Amino acid sequence: MNSQARWLMHWGRRRAFAIVALALVCVTAGVAYAVTRSSSSATATASTGVVNISQSPAGKVPAGYLGLSFEIRGIESYTGTDPKAVDPVLEQLIRNLDPDQSPVLRLGGDSTDWTWYPYRKGPHPLGVRYSMPSGWFAVVKSLVQAVNGRLIIGVNLEQNSAAVASAEARAFVSKIGSPWLEALALGNEPELYHGLVWFSLKGVKYYGRPGVWDFPTYLSNYATILKSLPKGVELAGPDVGSVPWTADLGSFLSAEPRVKIATIHRYPLKECSPSEHVTIADLLSNSATRGFADALEGAARAAHAHGDSIRLDETNTVSCGGAVGVSNTFASALWSLDAMFELAHAGIDGVNVHTRQVPNQLFTLAQSGSRWHGVVEPDYYGLLAFAQAAPANSQLLGVSGASNGPLHVWATRAPDGTERVVLINMAAHGSETIDVKISSAAASGTLERLLAPSLGATGHVSLGGQSFATDTSTGQLTGATTSTVVNRSASGYQVSLPVASAAILTLPAS
Repeated sequence: MNSQARWLMHWGRRRAFAIVALALVCVTAGVAYAVTRSSSSATATASTGVVNISQSPAGKVPAGYLGLSFEIRGIESYTGTDPKAVDPVLEQLIRNLDPDQSPVLRLGGDSTDWTWYPYRKGPHPLGVRYSMPSGWFAVVKSLVQAVNGRLIIGVNLEQNSAAVASAEARAFVSKIGSPWLEALALGNEPELYHGLVWFSLKGVKYYGRPGVWDFPTYLSNYATILKSLPKGVELAGPDVGSVPWTADLGSFLSAEPRVKIATIHRYPLKECSPSEHVTIADLLSNSATRGFADALEGAARAAHAHGDSIRLDETNTVSCGGAVGVSNTFASALWSLDAMFELAHAGIDGVNVHTRQVPNQLFTLAQSGSRWHGVVEPDYYGLLAFAQAAPANSQLLGVSGASNGPLHVWATRAPDGTERVVLINMAAHGSETIDVKISSAAASGTLERLLAPSLGATGHVSLGGQSFATDTSTGQLTGATTSTVVNRSASGYQVSLPVASAAILTLPAS
């Protein structure tokens, strides 16, 4: 694994799992939901539809719902290595997604089980690729303090060493501090330990768990290593990504009452081998949008039945690092905007979108001397649109009515009474005109649009007329805000929705 390409291929294989697509055929109360769940087509002709927004509260978007996920090994490529000068562009990009909130940041990924904290002299344990220096802790602490955040951090389980896990966990507690720790997560995707090569030595392949390795064996092993972790620190787990092991989430939580945050991984698509190839149409299909989230409803029910919260603490468009021509296009912005609502509909309490230096990245940051600058990718715009449409503790409102398959509609009511309706046209061809019926007393509302030249565009994205500079040094949108006044009529608020675009209709509190 001397080349980056081979490393990424190995990383990708560890992210492969089955995608379960379930068709939702009935309207479900509880959160805002897409209007129609019947068509998988990504094209439509021009049409007019009517949607009705219910005023009955149907759940809410909790504070800290939207967060980011980084590799333990790669976080310093975003922050830099100086704890006194952490990348201010990164800090602002995080704040944008959680304004006036305490964002939950996850540090983990494959590097969870490739990392240790050197607690004794001697050679590194076999399988360890990264040793956390003291400076790493200082940088991470500076970042989380700057954004007033909370951390979920992975602890090495694949090493199968109580000493390694204990030293690492205690270093997190002592060097970062419990006020900034949301939870520690023991292991990363343990279902893959016996099936994928952990490391090679002199031509011999070694696996994290040779021989029999099933869910009951994992539970026993987890319990053994868990005893070495410090008491009084909240735990998250099991950080599994495969469908069969996710189905055992209830059994895991029953066996491990110390775990209070259920964490799972899921991507709608995978491209992990030369024979696999995904497209924009795949990303915007029913199975990758509505079906992607619907498949997690069982896990959410299991967590809530145990009185625990549940986070999808690693997700993005395509596993195995993403797919060029899909993950880095405007289609990913429409997908991410919709997915955050879809996941709330499934009962997920929080989401961490994984970013790394591959096509799935949300932004690329670099340092020139003392100046940080970067490029913001389309996917991030979709998350930002969600953050604007669903402020912390917004009530989620129900939606009903007819629409074409590629049209997804959601609605929220913010704590200050402001109501917002989000309309997403995922079609490659064909515009929509929608009459939005809502009992708001507002005589008029404002409409802001999420736009790009096409679904496949990799740049020239705008939100409300604003964009990030090509080489942003602030992490803030620039340009004049543009919005359209939409007057209320007998038929409601009429909104035109161009092909491959989204819009946020904001109605002020009465």
